[in-house]
Amino acid sequence: MQWRCVELQFQTLAMKNMGGLPLSIFFLSLFCNMIALTAGRGAHPRHYRSASRHTREDAKLVQVQLLPDGDAQEWNSEVSLQLFEHRKLHGPPLTSRDRIHEIQLRKDVYREYKKRKAESERQIEEAKKPRKPHPLLCNSHSCIVAGLKVHYEHQRGLFFCRDCPNPALEGSWLDIWECHYNKAGQIAGAPLVFAVPNDGSAAIMNDEDVRGRVALMRRGGVALNTKIRYAQEAGAIAAIIINSKCERKVDGLRCEAEMKERAYGHGFAISDAPNHWSDIRIPSMIISEADGKRIVGMMDLDSMEINGHGIQYFDKHLNKS
Repeated sequence: MQWRCVELQFQTLAMKNMGGLPLSIFFLSLFCNMIALTAGRGAHPRHYRSASRHTREDAKLVQVQLLPDGDAQEWNSEVSLQLFEHRKLHGPPLTSRDRIHEIQLRKDVYREYKKRKAESERQIEEAKKPRKPHPLLCNSHSCIVAGLKVHYEHQRGLFFCRDCPNPALEGSWLDIWECHYNKAGQIAGAPLVFAVPNDGSAAIMNDEDVRGRVALMRRGGVALNTKIRYAQEAGAIAAIIINSKCERKVDGLRCEAEMKERAYGHGFAISDAPNHWSDIRIPSMIISEADGKRIVGMMDLDSMEINGHGIQYFDKHLNKS
């Protein structure tokens, strides 16, 4: 059993303070002892061991009302550790199990800190890399980015439009098959650019085109997580893959397996090992071959032949001579 607080409401119980700590906070720390100290785990050691096998992405985020003015604070390891410190000062003596939980909480807080620091450093370095400017459409009042733009929202689909200010508001909806490992709440919106090679079977050659935009690729050549990783390394904020025809003679049982997974509402790659996707941050999705043709037809593309890859398509406005 895992504890879950959806929202904990409380009011200040008295005007008195206990050692400088509001009485309401004191009782809150005692009441939430089993929840806060275990950081979402059950109180029994068996539950603690089984829960430790889950990743941080699987942890449920909860909210706790910490202030009388109604501000809600996201429940995470740092909040749990703060309540733990209050409990150490004003609560009963620590048990051996409490000390184990304290050590785990401090490890979790440090791990989250290192993760945030690494992501901040990565974003700084990414901002220094070159990126080609997109053409603009301007009138007497304002300018908008020209060309095909897309907007993705987790479990809501993909919206697209050409030469419009905001595809999320004005775009057409497109059915997509999301990756099982997409993070909840992810949103990505930017111009759509064809990655070169178009099938994403090697490192992206037009990374200055792709950086900060959504990469479009065709399926085939390499595994899905490999091509999405190439797009991420090139600086793409999301990856859209055009599906290919599934033939029993060539693809074997993949056709039936994918139809079954999607019918059950599962994302693609659900059968892949989590460690194959653990380093992928950007959202990814698959669109049908018919929708892919429709999207490609709305893009301003030029082509050239590249040794080892054949005819490749690229954005002609970003590569004017």
